[in-house]
Amino acid sequence: RLSGQPHLARESIKAAAQLKPTSETRDEAIAALAMSGLGEVRTWSNLPLSYNFPDFSDDLSLCAHVDKGVVMVLRTSDGTEVARLETPGERIGQVDLSGDGRYLAALGRGGHVWLFDTRNRTEVFKRRIQEDKGYAWTGFGPDGSVLAVVDEFPRLRIFSVPSGKLLGTVTVEPSRMARFHPDATQIAVASGSVLKVMNWATGEVLHQHEF
Repeated sequence: RLSGQPHLARESIKAAAQLKPTSETRDEAIAALAMSGLGEVRTWSNLPLSYNFPDFSDDLSLCAHVDKGVVMVLRTSDGTEVARLETPGERIGQVDLSGDGRYLAALGRGGHVWLFDTRNRTEVFKRRIQEDKGYAWTGFGPDGSVLAVVDEFPRLRIFSVPSGKLLGTVTVEPSRMARFHPDATQIAVASGSVLKVMNWATGEVLHQHEF
């Protein structure tokens, strides 16, 4: 994350300037410039190896991760536990925090997605999806008002937050990665070597890229 300490940027830029422009030092100079505003906030050790991708609120003040089947939300400044959320009988494969950290989505391997309120530590809704065998994804829209779920069917479903109302369903290829456009009306879904940008309300493919 950005350190917010200008002196770190100045020191890194000075270090980059002192590197002689040779083929051996080019990458180091670029890294020094690119990382000039970065600083370590907090380090956690011994996170479970089965869960590789913790998620953060937009301001990086909260971190969600899974520990022994329990979803935990921590305050990054001091590691204090903010919420502990349980999904009995179902292992969680992915979690996603809304930008403001208010809501947390948990995608279960047994075929459910949960929405939790992290402030009240309560379950808001639970929805049945196709059983996750490795190709599933969930994520919030930019303002946290919608939640997208891609399951094994494969299909993309959009739910309203916090009501849980189903707003739309689109058939897509199996995917473990998707991202909303900033206005939340479009979503990009990656499958294999193909990336599709879609209007999720109509299912229209607006752009398609192969890479």
